[in-house]
Amino acid sequence: MQTLRAAARVGFGETTGRIEEIAEGVEMLVAALDALIPDHSPLDWARVQQALASALQSLGEASETERAFDHALSCYERALWGVRRQPALMLRGALAQDRARCLARRAELTAQPRLLNDAIADLRKALTKLSPERDPVGWAIAQVDLAQLYAARMDMGGGDADRAAAGMALSTAIEVFGEHGLRSLTEQAAQTLERLGGHTPH
Repeated sequence: MQTLRAAARVGFGETTGRIEEIAEGVEMLVAALDALIPDHSPLDWARVQQALASALQSLGEASETERAFDHALSCYERALWGVRRQPALMLRGALAQDRARCLARRAELTAQPRLLNDAIADLRKALTKLSPERDPVGWAIAQVDLAQLYAARMDMGGGDADRAAAGMALSTAIEVFGEHGLRSLTEQAAQTLERLGGHTPH
């Protein structure tokens, strides 16, 4: 209930352009997190972390404060840690995509393409440590995350190389999601691929 009230407060602040309302929603979510123990209720904890990350991102948008985006990214990473033992969970895919959008939006607002370059390099490095055999879904989710970053860099002036890299990452992810019967994740990745002008593999 506290999370819903906080989300409503953030939404009201976004609609009216009142930063203080968004900040109040952030404070409410911080208080809600204080009442949760990750080990006792990891999914609830991860969902509140996700809500807090979204609220912080809204605060960053409204105030054009890069620090708020940094805090939001930390929340997304904590939430992903909380669901790390449930690779097929839909929340995990949503968190990874939200985190990628946050990285891209931060780069856009600050007009610093290097932030995307750094994020892409970090994620490519992290992918070398992931095993598609041990955790194929987690690996595929990371591919979608990487594709979103390539697409964002393409929108900021990147060329066909970024489009091709994003398309390859998405096509690979779609194949894995399809093999594991993850229809929602497959559809999301396919829609992103279509927006890039690619084709869904059969």
